[in-house]
Amino acid sequence: MRRLFFVFVLTVIAISLQAQDKFVGKVIDGKSSMTLDAVSVTYKTKGGLTLAFGMTDESGTFSFDAPKQRNDSAYLEIRSLGYATHTISNPQVNHEYMIKLSEEAFELKNVDVKAKKFTHSNDTTKFVVSTYSRAEDRSIGDVIANIPGFEVSPSGRISYNGKSVTDFYIEGMDLLGSRYGIATRNLSQDAIASVDVIENYQRVKAMEDVATGSGTAVNLNLKERAKMRCIGHGEAYAGASQDGDFLWDAALFLSAFKPKFQTITTLKSNNAGNDIALENELMTGGNYRLSSAQPDVSGRLLEESPQSTQEIEARNSLFNQTHIMNNSLLWKLSNDTQLRLQTTYTDQHLENTTIQTDNIYLEDSVQCRINREEARTLERKVTAQLSLDSNSKSRFLKEELSVDARWNTFDIAMAGDIPNRQDVTNNRLKLSNELQYIKPFGQHILGLKSSARFTSHPEKMTIEYDKGNSHLLLKQDVEKQHAYADVMLSYGIKLGSVLVSNQAGTAISFRHTKTELIPGSAIDKLMDFIDNDVSNNYTKLMYHATATWDNDRTKISLDLPFDYLYYLRPSDKAGGHSYFLPALKIEHKLNLYLQMTASYA
Repeated sequence: MRRLFFVFVLTVIAISLQAQDKFVGKVIDGKSSMTLDAVSVTYKTKGGLTLAFGMTDESGTFSFDAPKQRNDSAYLEIRSLGYATHTISNPQVNHEYMIKLSEEAFELKNVDVKAKKFTHSNDTTKFVVSTYSRAEDRSIGDVIANIPGFEVSPSGRISYNGKSVTDFYIEGMDLLGSRYGIATRNLSQDAIASVDVIENYQRVKAMEDVATGSGTAVNLNLKERAKMRCIGHGEAYAGASQDGDFLWDAALFLSAFKPKFQTITTLKSNNAGNDIALENELMTGGNYRLSSAQPDVSGRLLEESPQSTQEIEARNSLFNQTHIMNNSLLWKLSNDTQLRLQTTYTDQHLENTTIQTDNIYLEDSVQCRINREEARTLERKVTAQLSLDSNSKSRFLKEELSVDARWNTFDIAMAGDIPNRQDVTNNRLKLSNELQYIKPFGQHILGLKSSARFTSHPEKMTIEYDKGNSHLLLKQDVEKQHAYADVMLSYGIKLGSVLVSNQAGTAISFRHTKTELIPGSAIDKLMDFIDNDVSNNYTKLMYHATATWDNDRTKISLDLPFDYLYYLRPSDKAGGHSYFLPALKIEHKLNLYLQMTASYA
């Protein structure tokens, strides 16, 4: 009896299921006969009201229940993106349709997309270049100058909220180092998608968990079309007058930015008064504060003395020639290690004529004096820098070798009340090596820093002038040499919100200056030969203790440097001196744009 009842129930269910009407079919591409999935199939009334809906599966088939109440005016609508819409009027239920769709191109409607001008997260603010660029902007420096909070000097130096940028990156890579003016003055704004500015930037990743940084970093994010290929631009202008005066201005800029290699090359030359040499100068450097009273006379001892002239715009300094070349190469050896080679060359030929008139009013007359001065200056400079930078959470290592060679000559001819001629040669060769190593151990940090520098600075001056019937000649020779080396060991520990650092080290300096004043034959009887030979050598012991408290908005730093210098003089006056120069600095960030700073030293 139970078996008969079970068979009866199954029969009723089967009849019921068979009685359910369905729309069934398969959709294929009319050209390739490939099945199409995700195609919508809709059963609609003549007025567009949807009565039932289905969609094709991976095999291109569809099957969905048809409504019990149907009318002859209803239809099936089959739609898919990229294909023409297909309709079936008064479709039959339980009939398997084979539907072929034909491709059809379609036009998207105009859509205006308005991007946010900037986004801010933690200490990083991202500015969209397209929202700040103008039609007249050419370089990325022009656009950055339009962004609120930024200032860009004529040399390309960037400041943000009153602070100079300490680090400059392109796609997160430090290609240009301290000479980022090469990019801000030359890299086209069309190649840049956005500009990131990072405040409280900590360059050393090994210190991120221990100390908040105090730097400001800028990173340029490239557009996709600017990556993985060479980009550049060049321009040249020239003109001549009927008198034979010839002016030119030419520039060539080439760059390539790849995931593991970047390069920028710039060649420029002009005599149109454009000061292109500015971009080869250093833009960043460590904060300098007088400590340990280190003697320094590295500047020129011999200076030419032209008449003071009224300042004029650089573009009015026509016919002065300036030529520059720079090449920067960067290889990304690993995710944390990069090798950079940077060379620059600057050549400037400057000429100027100054006429100065002095009117002296006497009781019965006016006396007029006229001086005419013609000056010629030739300055050449070559720099080369090779640096290895390994920056990871586990360690920081930087090794940098650099060469700086300069050749400067000055020629001044003065006509008037005191006619004379001055010729000055001022050359310099500087070699340096900088090493820095930092290793963290949890909340403890060990560090090593050393530097070695050698500078040779020869100078010569010749002065010729007439006095009565005599032609007088003076020659001054100066030779300066300086050798310096130091090494500093450091230990730091993080105690809550306070970082305590202790540094101890030593330094030694040898400085020698030799001068000779050589009179000419006409005044041998009037002046004796003058010779000076001076050595200024010392050794130094250093101990610096610092404590920094930081709670994100407020930062207080106390610096307690103690140095002992012993001067190495060959006399009874040789002795030592102690220096203690404490400094206190308080910084408080009011909001995104305002910060208060107070310091005492």
